[in-house]
Amino acid sequence: MIVRLSFVKSPPEQVKEARDIWDNQVAPALKKQRGFRGAYRAASLETPGEGVTIQFWESKEDLEAWHSSKGYKELIGRLRVLMVELPATMLYEVSTEI
Repeated sequence: MIVRLSFVKSPPEQVKEARDIWDNQVAPALKKQRGFRGAYRAASLETPGEGVTIQFWESKEDLEAWHSSKGYKELIGRLRVLMVELPATMLYEVSTEI
């Protein structure tokens, strides 16, 4: 299983709009993707506007198929205008599950 972490920064006054796009557009689209296993979104307790999304994918190929899709590009375009900078992302392979 693959884990993708995305660290995001948005102006605090735009967090609600970004969260609404994630909840109402991104999450439903993700649920339809082959290999998608789930996701979490977490907001920083210390720095308003900062957060992380954690996505779980069956394989790197499934993740890459989503990221190269027209749907992904359209949705991320809507979110990018609400970000201070592009998200920093990291990929990991799950080595232990408890």
